[in-house]
Amino acid sequence: MTGAPAVSLGDGRFRVLSVLGEGATAIVFRVMDTRLEAERAIKVLLPNRAMVADSRRRLQSEARLMAQLAHPGIVAVHDVIEDGERLFLVMEYARGGTIAGWLARHGPMPARRAVEVVVAILPALQAAHDAGVIHRDLKPQNLLLTARGEVKMGGDRPRRRLKVVKSTTYNCLTLDKGQPTG
Repeated sequence: MTGAPAVSLGDGRFRVLSVLGEGATAIVFRVMDTRLEAERAIKVLLPNRAMVADSRRRLQSEARLMAQLAHPGIVAVHDVIEDGERLFLVMEYARGGTIAGWLARHGPMPARRAVEVVVAILPALQAAHDAGVIHRDLKPQNLLLTARGEVKMGGDRPRRRLKVVKSTTYNCLTLDKGQPTG
């Protein structure tokens, strides 16, 4: 395999097939889970970020929040694995790539399909909001396509929980940062 460094977990469970993308803090690989014989996507913190406690905490937080969001329109998180200094987020692999990749290959999306994409992702956003989670980074790179062209919401930024604050005169949502809402 060219272009993708070997990723080996302690037991050699995941075999890298290709690089799907790279950001400021992590690289995402398409892998074969040799134990389950299933393709997965694995997000690995980059070496310069892997030892930064805040980066590790954010990836673990992202994994916990995404794992709680069981919805067909949200990319499933299967596991978080620590292997020495490396931290891996094991996720569902969306064979159709990202909307950003689609746009790069095909150019502007026809208006009808763009509306279909937006409408398709709304139930996933609603499910996240119902669970008290804000996506914070909805963009073409985080909208994935299945082999059948269905849209799934992925993400690469930690989500925040929402807290509902109620009084006799108003209801509002406030970001829960562990502090009194006043």
